[in-house]
Amino acid sequence: MSQVLTERTHMTDLPDTISDDKLQEREAVARPSINATLTMLRRLFPNAFYVPRPLKLGIYYDILERVKVDKDSLKKAMALYCRGRPYLNTMLEGATRIDLDGEPAGIVDAPGAAFAAQRIERIKQIRKERVEAIKQAKRKIDPAAPAPAPAPAPAPPPPQPQPASVSPSFVVERKSRRRVAAQ
Repeated sequence: MSQVLTERTHMTDLPDTISDDKLQEREAVARPSINATLTMLRRLFPNAFYVPRPLKLGIYYDILERVKVDKDSLKKAMALYCRGRPYLNTMLEGATRIDLDGEPAGIVDAPGAAFAAQRIERIKQIRKERVEAIKQAKRKIDPAAPAPAPAPAPAPPPPQPQPASVSPSFVVERKSRRRVAAQ
């Protein structure tokens, strides 16, 4: 149902209905970005989002009650924030959870702390695999090319001049003069 618009197309030539794809595109344009949503949360709730600390369970619904924000953008922003390593590092068993005002709102239980520790280990594993893949890709840039020749051994350093008083040539020269003088 898509129609190519040209300079001659008039508004009356456009279809009366808009396809679902076009509606989704328009909604996507109207949604704020994830970073913009996180910035808004940090500005509105600095006690909760400025420095990573464990958040109250269900804080998503508290935000929706207080602020008019796109649900999908908020969900993605919260996922990004709570899956980040700085936040996961704060999820230790017994740590105090906070609400939007920075007030205590529960504690981190053992399953929550264990889940955070598993996520951290998974993040480390993924990063290690990525680094290894990059190293392998660098090694396999051009398999047809010959292996690079080993670097030549560094040249030995030039001999250091010895002080004149200890110079062997000087010593030899003096001895030969003595022999000549003694004869």
